[in-house]
Amino acid sequence: MTADVSPLDHHPDQRRQHCLYCGDLSADPTRCPGWLAHRTQVTYHAEAWENGEWTGIVSSYDLLTDTVAQVEHKRRRFPDLLMRLMAKVTVYVPVAEPADPAEQMRQLLDGAADTTALLSRSWGQERDRALRAEARARELEEELEAAHQARLHEPVLRHCLYPGCMREFDMKASLTGRTPARPTWSGEGWVQVRAVDGNMCPDHVDIVGSVTAGPGPHLPRWQYGEDGAPNTLRCACGWTSTARWRGFGTEAWKDHLLTTAEKAGVTP
Repeated sequence: MTADVSPLDHHPDQRRQHCLYCGDLSADPTRCPGWLAHRTQVTYHAEAWENGEWTGIVSSYDLLTDTVAQVEHKRRRFPDLLMRLMAKVTVYVPVAEPADPAEQMRQLLDGAADTTALLSRSWGQERDRALRAEARARELEEELEAAHQARLHEPVLRHCLYPGCMREFDMKASLTGRTPARPTWSGEGWVQVRAVDGNMCPDHVDIVGSVTAGPGPHLPRWQYGEDGAPNTLRCACGWTSTARWRGFGTEAWKDHLLTTAEKAGVTP
């Protein structure tokens, strides 16, 4: 080692490492004065319980957040699979100083007790750090599970097709049989209108009809051309829209409902 090269410029690996002296995680922790006594490299991976043993399912990452993101992706694909986060700690501990080979050998031969104490202290500190990382991983898992459950029970609201109507219902709750978070989000009495990709609330269901009551006076239907594509939206009352685009036809049909209501003196 030449006079122009400092021991602080040398590090045994080029990955992110923890410095026990300052507790920081850096791409170049050798700038910290404590690196000579305590050097660690921490990587994270995930395992799943399969066939009676823990098996790796996610590659190692330097950052815990990257591993957690991969685990959440796996959890969505395999919700019934038991998973856990793991931290792999590699420790780099100098056992002799200074850098002169002869002096290092003398320290190793004459100072075995000091070297053992150094290693014991370093491993104890690394064990504490690993336990803290494991606790943090459990906290992240709990947070992710809470977010996952919140996502599962998040309402999927659908609004009434009738112009100006503010009623809505929770489609997810209706499909899964759960009780919606609000009584006003109940799907009871709602009818799906497939032709215009929407739903009618109980207040306006008579306009399109239902399975039990039969077709209503303004039930829309698409007429298809020879090419198999819809070309005309027809209402049961005789109104038609020649728009080939479903979105435009839907809006034209809604406008037709308002016009019909105005002519009949009905308040929307």
